Amino acid sequence: MVYSFTCLNLLNYIDWLFNSIVKAQAVLKKIYRKWRSWVNHWHGEIKVLIVLVKHPEVPKKSKFLVFFLLSYIFSPIDLIPDFIPIFGHWDDFAAIPIFMALINRVTPKTLIDEVRAEVENNPHLSLFKGKGPKIAAVTILVLWVWLSFLMLKWLGVESHLPI
Repeated sequence: MVYSFTCLNLLNYIDWLFNSIVKAQAVLKKIYRKWRSWVNHWHGEIKVLIVLVKHPEVPKKSKFLVFFLLSYIFSPIDLIPDFIPIFGHWDDFAAIPIFMALINRVTPKTLIDEVRAEVENNPHLSLFKGKGPKIAAVTILVLWVWLSFLMLKWLGVESHLPI
């Protein structure tokens, strides 16, 4: 059987391809909008958590859960490593709603509503003030460098730096 491509066949194929691309683009835009709204929602919730930790009336259980959640999210050590495509961030995304439910159970609802209203009314709220974040970043950097040197020493790599 011999296929002959005529201009009409080629135009029909190009039309079908173009329509398929347009449909795929519409589906991807819809998925992106849903994903973006989900990310924006949880970004706001993380802001609420950070402000909640600083509130003096918050129970210690809540502060511990918030600290654990934020340290898990920002930690390079995860159940599923982040460098694995797609699956690497699922454990982080799953941890946020689970811990938020636990924090909502432990913390008084009026306190959470008060903090949430404060965050919503002040969209440019500065969460990290002072030298604290800079000191934390430098401490983590020094720790990583020190651990790297220890690892090199353990592996037997000679260095000219005194450690």
